Amino acid sequence: MRLPDSGLTSNSGIYGLICRFQKKPEQYYVVYIDPVMEQFAIFRTEENKDTVPLTDPPLQSLQGLKGASQPNRIGLACQDNLVTLTINGAQQAQVSDPQMAQFGEGQLGLMVSTFEDVPAEGFKVLFDNASFWP
Repeated sequence: MRLPDSGLTSNSGIYGLICRFQKKPEQYYVVYIDPVMEQFAIFRTEENKDTVPLTDPPLQSLQGLKGASQPNRIGLACQDNLVTLTINGAQQAQVSDPQMAQFGEGQLGLMVSTFEDVPAEGFKVLFDNASFWP
């Protein structure tokens, strides 16, 4: 993932990865990355309304994220009852969730969201060379 150089502020937007997504009922695990504040959070979302933070505190400091215009390799593994986040080959977090077994298998996804202070040129995230494996 890469962010183009632009006038980003701490309230521009976030991007992330989703795993074990299921439609009915809608539930999934998601990691949110704030590239400006260099923070991340991991959540479990159920029925698209009950969001449970799996990191404590919810926002964690992110290490090793490269600046805008430089590619970052972001990895999210959802295996057994563990959610593991890696950035550029270095593990950032690994959290356990006993409810993961209830989710079963699901789909993977990429996400981007903007906030109120998004610059006029937008909040752009480039996804390139995405790989998914069981």
